[in-house]
Amino acid sequence: MKRNFWILFVIAVWPLLVLVSKPSLSQDVTSDAVPQGEAFKSKILDMPYEKARKIILNSGWVSVKNAAPDELMFVTRDMYDKGYVEVDLCSPVGDTPCNFYFKNGDEGYLRVITKEEVPHVVSVMILDEKAFRDARP
Repeated sequence: MKRNFWILFVIAVWPLLVLVSKPSLSQDVTSDAVPQGEAFKSKILDMPYEKARKIILNSGWVSVKNAAPDELMFVTRDMYDKGYVEVDLCSPVGDTPCNFYFKNGDEGYLRVITKEEVPHVVSVMILDEKAFRDARP
């Protein structure tokens, strides 16, 4: 009986204890100055972009300005003209999804995707430098 207990402990409980004891494996590590991870993402998910943007900027993120604003057209141009200089690209069809990017020092990049004519946040991702470069054409 004792042998079965230890086998069960090693197989089932031990891996859970290891995950809990190593925050980098079990959860996103957050900084007091820069909210990140699931808690930050869920805070702005489904929120109107205008409101989410204020929270993002007040949390230490900085807009990544569009590198070619003179080439923007359609919905992307409209978003840029509204002052959303971090807009990367918007589709002119369907739910008009748009990509917006923010940077925070060495913490990486924040990619926010919105949908609908009055944009609402539908996706939030934290990217490293390589993922940021790969995501942009």
